[in-house]
Amino acid sequence: MFQQKRFATRGFTLVELLVVIGIIAVLIAILLPSLGKARRQAASIACMSNLRTIGLAMVMYSNDNQNMILPTIAYNGNFADLWAFILVQGKYLPNPHISDSGTATSAVSSVLTCPAAPLDSSRMEEGFTRVVSGWMMTNTEGASNGAGGACILYVGYGANGCVNSPSNEELPMQSRPFTTAATTAFHNPVRKVNEFRLPTKTVILLDGTAFNFQLNNQRIFGTRHGKQYSGNQLRSGSTNILFLDGHAESALRQDLPYAATNGSGNGSPVNGITSQMINTTYVWNVNQLRK
Repeated sequence: MFQQKRFATRGFTLVELLVVIGIIAVLIAILLPSLGKARRQAASIACMSNLRTIGLAMVMYSNDNQNMILPTIAYNGNFADLWAFILVQGKYLPNPHISDSGTATSAVSSVLTCPAAPLDSSRMEEGFTRVVSGWMMTNTEGASNGAGGACILYVGYGANGCVNSPSNEELPMQSRPFTTAATTAFHNPVRKVNEFRLPTKTVILLDGTAFNFQLNNQRIFGTRHGKQYSGNQLRSGSTNILFLDGHAESALRQDLPYAATNGSGNGSPVNGITSQMINTTYVWNVNQLRK
């Protein structure tokens, strides 16, 4: 009769477990920065794709409207709608059908919002805003969508345009009154694409929010992509830019106009000749390269 042999089992010693844990901790420390960089790069690429999609929509709008550049804001009486509503209402971009009773806490999946844009009260200019249609797309959603049925959009890109400031009349995107009831005293004529001699260099949209960032240079942000938010945010990171011809590219924030190197407050408007620019790589207005 054979006897069954018994083999003694041996577990890990405490030292061996500590060594394994230490190795894992070292690997995590090595990999985490690379993973974080990869995530930021992916967000920047997705943002660039968003801008290209918007750029194509803007080009189609111009082709359908006698070469006119998309207005910053469209007015109808006392109501106004942002440029994004014009693209959605005209079916140049899809309607995201947002149903929200308040302000979002994170970016929604839409070509109108940068995936890296936060919605944080401490850095609103860098994030995205909740905008409700005033007249163009009313009662298109359910009455309980948080806006009485009006269309809701989250917009996270700033326009190189103005609303009613005569001092910024040379900017690409101008406001447009749609009815005689709309106040027209300060509305500049809507520009045509061929008024800008260098459409491949003319800035039309970029990382930021709203419009008139010429009056608040903190609206031109680079902190979404690259370096993190800090007191010197005006000079940090990179900014994704959409140009008048529909292409998009990334620019170092330090190569874009800025108000002050310490990141504090407003600055001079970004208009005029090239002497007011950091360089001539990017065109911001009609007269910039006419010197």
